[in-house]
Amino acid sequence: YIQSEVFTAYSFYCILFLLHTLFILFQPITPAVVKKFTSSSHPKPGAIRVFYGKANDPVVPLGLSHGIISEISDNVKTLVNPPIRTWVQQNILNEHERLYSTNQRAPLGKSYDQASRLPKGVDVYKTTFGKKLLRDITARELVNPQKSWAQVDKEAQEGHPLYVLTHNDYKPEEQVDRKYSWTRCNKYSTFGIQTPHFNDGRNIKKPLNWLQEEQL
Repeated sequence: YIQSEVFTAYSFYCILFLLHTLFILFQPITPAVVKKFTSSSHPKPGAIRVFYGKANDPVVPLGLSHGIISEISDNVKTLVNPPIRTWVQQNILNEHERLYSTNQRAPLGKSYDQASRLPKGVDVYKTTFGKKLLRDITARELVNPQKSWAQVDKEAQEGHPLYVLTHNDYKPEEQVDRKYSWTRCNKYSTFGIQTPHFNDGRNIKKPLNWLQEEQL
């Protein structure tokens, strides 16, 4: 029984393959006048989309080239690992490099020399600028000062209104003050009706238990 079904399925796929092959072989050929329109809207996979107005034009861009032919220059090997210069070649190169201002200000292997822009008579090793730093407190005292919790909270409350005005820095539980005029109504008045609830949790108990358990 199983072999007969396998043979039937195999025969069915063979018939489908044969019909598909016959359809490809005997399908009507699209005329060239129609093909230029279909190739413009639905080109074949991998084909270049050509506008139907240029379908019969000669393909000129394939034979065009722009610019000049690149001449063979130094290869990558000579650029990455150039040959070692002789002593005479290196001295000639150094003489040529001395003409550049960048080589005069910051020669190879040395830091940038800024002494040429300083006033005459200034000792670059002993002269300092600015004001001397006054060390009054340590970093420990600045990060963790010797203050009580009440004193720190009091100082934070003193500057809090300023941060609310400039940065909208409200506390998590603090109500936003929008500067409303509460002369006509009470600031703490509420609207609507009170939501029925029980603090003992009897309502939340119902969805947590099955209906059959409550009926029992």
